[in-house]
Parts: sequence; C-alpha cells; structure tokens
Amino acid sequence: MNNKKIDSLFYTNIENYEPVENFFNDLENYAKHGINPVYIVNRPLGEKKYKYNYEKAFVLLIPKHKLIFINYGSNQEAFDDFAEDMIDDLGHLSDRYEYMKVLGRPRQWRKTFTAFYNYYDIQQIPLQDFCRPIDCIPERKKEKGNS
Repeated sequence: MNNKKIDSLFYTNIENYEPVENFFNDLENYAKHGINPVYIVNRPLGEKKYKYNYEKAFVLLIPKHKLIFINYGSNQEAFDDFAEDMIDDLGHLSDRYEYMKVLGRPRQWRKTFTAFYNYYDIQQIPLQDFCRPIDCIPERKKEKGNS
C-alpha cells in the first residue's frame, strides 16, 4: 500500500503507514487548518544514504516543537536504536551544513529538543492536547527597532 503524501503543509516520506493512518489523517487536518506545517519522516530528508532497520517508528516535525519520536511497533530496543541512530545522523548533517555552531552537538540538545512516545499510549489523547505540552521553543520577542 502506498500512502505517501506530499503537500506544502503536510508531508510524509513513509509509504505504508496503515497502522497509524488515523493519527496521520489527524495530523494532516491539523496542518491544513493553518495551525502548523507537519512533516512525518523515517529518515533525514534529502539523504538516501541513511537507512534504519526498524520500520515501525517515525519522527514528527512541527515548527517550534521538539523532535517527536514515535514508536508504533512492539520492539522498544529497536525503537531506541532507531532514535539514537537518527539523532546521530542529524548531528552529522548539522555539521555538514554548518548548523553545529547554532545547534551544538546532539548530546547538548537531545534532552531539550526531543521527545519519545509509544503510539499506543498517545492514541487516545486529543491532538491539540498532545501537541501543546511538547512545545519547547518560546516565541521570539521583537527587539526594539526591529519590525
């Protein structure tokens, strides 16, 4: 089954997400109602060389929110490896594209900017409630003289 979706407000590179289809549909509606763009990925975008052995996990990307790692499988150890490998690969990419100066090393931002969930634990939580508490980046205040 190929469910891959691409839109300016909603994107996923995951081709078969049938077990979490309702959640993906809710996220797509959340994005399309102008709340925030939503990207759901299982590897860094634009990088085909990064491969992961665990296919029952994804990363939910929403501006001004943590990187949200979600496991919808039953293998916690494989999920932990997926998350660690993805974070490590993001560290390499941030170095390559010179974001390391801004972000720092993954060990510096991992605790502050990542969240880990089991899909079956969050399944009954309304999406607005799920997204609200993971917001971690405060709005930038306009400085005097800036518009």
